[in-house]
Amino acid sequence: MTNNYSLKSMGLGAIKILLFLFLNLLLQRILLIPLSSISKEYWSHLDGRGLNEPWFISNCIISLLSAVVVCYLFLKYFDKKKWDYVRFTFDNYAKLFSLGTVIAAVLIIVFTFINSVAGNIELSFNFGPMAKILIYFLVLIFGLIAVVTYEELIFRGYILKTLEHHFNKITAVLVSSLLFSAAHFLRPNASFLGFANIFLAGVFLAIICLHFNNLWIPTGFHFGWNFFLWFFNYPVSGQTYPNPVLKLDYNSYNMVVGSKFGPEESVVLTVLLILIIGYFLFRYRSDMKIKFAAGK
Repeated sequence: MTNNYSLKSMGLGAIKILLFLFLNLLLQRILLIPLSSISKEYWSHLDGRGLNEPWFISNCIISLLSAVVVCYLFLKYFDKKKWDYVRFTFDNYAKLFSLGTVIAAVLIIVFTFINSVAGNIELSFNFGPMAKILIYFLVLIFGLIAVVTYEELIFRGYILKTLEHHFNKITAVLVSSLLFSAAHFLRPNASFLGFANIFLAGVFLAIICLHFNNLWIPTGFHFGWNFFLWFFNYPVSGQTYPNPVLKLDYNSYNMVVGSKFGPEESVVLTVLLILIIGYFLFRYRSDMKIKFAAGK
C-alpha cells in the first residue's frame, strides 16, 4: 500500500511540474504577442541585444509576471497553500538578498583575478556618456531582479518544493538543478561543461534555499552572479551586452576562462563551485544531515 501511494504521489508530482512549466511558457508567449506586434520592424531591429533597448526589460517583466500568475494559480487551486509554502516571504528579504549577492560577487572577483593573473583577460575602462551609464545600470538592475526572481520562483520555488513533497529532498535538489541547467542549454554556444557548471550552480542554490528555508539568498546570489559577470563584460549563458564602463579583452577559447557561452564553461568555475558546495555541506553538516534524513 505504501509503495502504491508513493508511486501515485511521484506521478502526480511529475505531472504537476510538467504542467506548471508548460503553462508558464504558454503564458509568456501569449503576453509577448501584443508587445511584439506593436512594431515588428522596431522589435526585430533591436532584437534584445542591448540593455538600453526596451525588449530586454519587457522580456524580464513579462517572464516574472507569468511565473507569479502561474505559481499563484497552482498554489491556490492545486496545493491549497500560501506563498510561504515555496519559501517566498518578505521576512528579512533585503538582508538575505544582499548576502546572496555578496557571495556571488566574491566568487566572480576571485574568478576574474585568477584569469587576470593568468593573462586570459584584460580589463580596461571605457567610459561612455554619463546618461548612458545611468540608464545601463538602472535597466540592468531592474531587469535582472525581475528575471532572476522569475527563475528562482520556478526552479528553487515551486519545482523544488513540489519535488520535496512528492519525492524527497535529495531528488528535489538534483532534479530541479537538472531542469535549471536544461533551461539554459539551448542558449548560443552551450556545451556539456556549461551544462555541468550550471547544474552545480543549481545544486548550490537549492542547498542554500533548503538550509535557510528562504528564496531570497539564492535569488540574491543569482542576481549577483549575472550582474557582476555583465559588469565585468563577460558573456552570460551565451548572451553579451554593451558595457559603457568596462571593456574586457576576453580569450573565449580557453577552458580556464570559459568560451563564447561565458565563464560557465570554465574549469576554474567548476572547481570554485565544487569547493563552495563542499564547504557549505561541511560547515552545516549536522544540520544538513537532519534535513535530508527528514525526507519531506
